Amino acid sequence: MQSNIVVTAPAPTVDLMTLDEFKIALNITGTAQDPLLTGILDRVSDEIARLCNNRIFGKEGVVETFTEIPDNCHRLFLARYPVAGTDITLFSNSGASLILSSDYMLDSQWGKITLNAGTFIDQTKIAYTGGYNIPIETPPALKQAVVMVGREVYYATLRGDATVRMIGHKESRITYFDPNVLARAMAGGAAAGGTPAMRAIHDILVHFTRHEV
Repeated sequence: MQSNIVVTAPAPTVDLMTLDEFKIALNITGTAQDPLLTGILDRVSDEIARLCNNRIFGKEGVVETFTEIPDNCHRLFLARYPVAGTDITLFSNSGASLILSSDYMLDSQWGKITLNAGTFIDQTKIAYTGGYNIPIETPPALKQAVVMVGREVYYATLRGDATVRMIGHKESRITYFDPNVLARAMAGGAAAGGTPAMRAIHDILVHFTRHEV
């Protein structure tokens, strides 16, 4: 099955939290580091989206057309989610208009559409608005993941050496993890090892990653 998407109303930002929220989480005051923190926030937000199967979190208006639909297919997954029933403005299954409840069920949180009867036929076209109104509607857990990754990127930047793993002085120790290996932890789950922080980030992001079945 192929999904062809035309974006009619792009998301205004990719940032999963505001700069002020990010600074508060890092206990940073003043504006001297705003350019640095803005860049980190942009990169980390994009990295997290890619780790969640390249998910677009920001709310967008799109027209999604499904082609090469297999036989006996009665379930589709929308690319932008969550999506409310009222945000679906056009639903055409090979020219036949479908109506929520009477013709299909909608799992709003995951963007899953299931027909009550019959199957989907080439071409099925759906016009809708889906996603979060970020950063205002970003779930708190997702913001926490941004902070956890962003904090390490920020400290690595200040150190000027991303290869440093620990700084020690007398009995004190500060240990860092490399956010670049988070992708490996996401791919292998908690079994992939890594620091407790890396496993915690994986445990958060897995709840925002859709695995279609």
